[in-house]
Amino acid sequence: MALYRAVLARAPDSIEALSGLGDSLRDMGSAEEAVTLLDAAVARHPGSAALHYSLGRAHQRAKRLGKAIDIYKIVLKLDPHHADALNSLGLFFSARDDLKSGIALFRKALAARPEFPDALVNLGLNLKLMGQYTPALLAFRQAMRLAPDDVRAHWAASQLQLLMGQFEEGWRGYEWRWRTREESSGRPGLYRQPPWDGKPLPDGKLLIWSEQGVGDEVMFTSLLPELSTKVSCLLECDPRLVPLFARSLPGVELVARAHPLPTRLSAPDIRAQSAAGSLGRWLRPDRASFAGRGGAYLKPDQGKRDRCRGGYGNEKLNVGIAWHTTKVELTAPRPIALEALLPILRVPGARFVSLQYGDHREAIAKLAGEAGIEIHQDPEIDQIKSLDDFAAQIAALDLVITIDNSTAHMAGALGVPAWVLLPHPPEWRWLLEGSDCLWWPSLRLFRQKAWKDWSGVVQEAAEALARHVAAGRPRTASP
Repeated sequence: MALYRAVLARAPDSIEALSGLGDSLRDMGSAEEAVTLLDAAVARHPGSAALHYSLGRAHQRAKRLGKAIDIYKIVLKLDPHHADALNSLGLFFSARDDLKSGIALFRKALAARPEFPDALVNLGLNLKLMGQYTPALLAFRQAMRLAPDDVRAHWAASQLQLLMGQFEEGWRGYEWRWRTREESSGRPGLYRQPPWDGKPLPDGKLLIWSEQGVGDEVMFTSLLPELSTKVSCLLECDPRLVPLFARSLPGVELVARAHPLPTRLSAPDIRAQSAAGSLGRWLRPDRASFAGRGGAYLKPDQGKRDRCRGGYGNEKLNVGIAWHTTKVELTAPRPIALEALLPILRVPGARFVSLQYGDHREAIAKLAGEAGIEIHQDPEIDQIKSLDDFAAQIAALDLVITIDNSTAHMAGALGVPAWVLLPHPPEWRWLLEGSDCLWWPSLRLFRQKAWKDWSGVVQEAAEALARHVAAGRPRTASP
């Protein structure tokens, strides 16, 4: 920034220096100062596409999106082939669910600048949402060739490869997660042992450290019953999961995750370490490796389970429901408004039990008042604070209907029948097609047919539930 100011002291009308200083101010968090500077610069140089583009980006950083869009359009009037403005406008259209316009703009950006990795990744993400998976993967791969260290390209490609069942390549790319903004916590650097290479450790233990959310912990830990027959395992996990895992994984040593790192994790008998999500590379390299392995492994507290079951009764089918998640992804939104589940909630012969973590009493009360739908809320269960109680609650039910959140994984790990309502496209672990789940045999998958359209999948699940109740088939998830 000092260099730009020095240039402007000698040449106050330098477009390159004005644009550079404005961009620097924006990147340092001084968006308003950048706007003031660039407004004045644009007034002096009304024909400069570069200054207008910098001004648009400053307004965008200041969250004046409408103003930014208007300025990007001015840029394109000044320079119809301005690749950065075309790319930025494409992102706006994508955010407004106009995928076709977004794709058209990304293609124009690439026509103007063929070697444009960011536009290639954006194009690929939009093609993925449109269900054009092979062209999307080609776009990601082209971005990776142009920019071998582009984190977005590698991460997007790995997610799509896993979704498409290309596990060997997908797991390799999955290691790029530690360089993404969401997972760049530095956790891999906390552990002093070398990364595990998939080989036996005859004279020591393997430290596995859990990662991401509760659902991810539960899912990846399903690999440990198999792994612990080959390698002596020590698992570092969320403290809330210790009671449940201790009951369910008798051959695995457990350490509750804490800060600073527990001293046990630096002991000399630990020969190697691995993030839980990296185990898939060694244990699930292809579809065939899932067959007959994994699945239900959690054992609930039977006393707690029986108490829950006694409170729900047996005269109706007891169905747990969950509709919200705090892990919201803009590309494939998972949550469903509670009222959107009315076709399911109106099915007679079922008692609905809330499995939803967080405080949703107002939404549940509103539904009861407006639609006459009663959803039971167990005041003794806190699905966030006590995961052992949460597991017992799920184990007490005949069926679970949930979106893609930790509830789905908890039900699968307990062997409880669960129907999972998936967005289009789903997250990688659910793959592209089919109603069966590779990770959890007790789950059945109901898939959106179109992006962000929940009506069809909810209606499909409602009709399946009506048949399920009519057949009097508790503890079976077959639609």
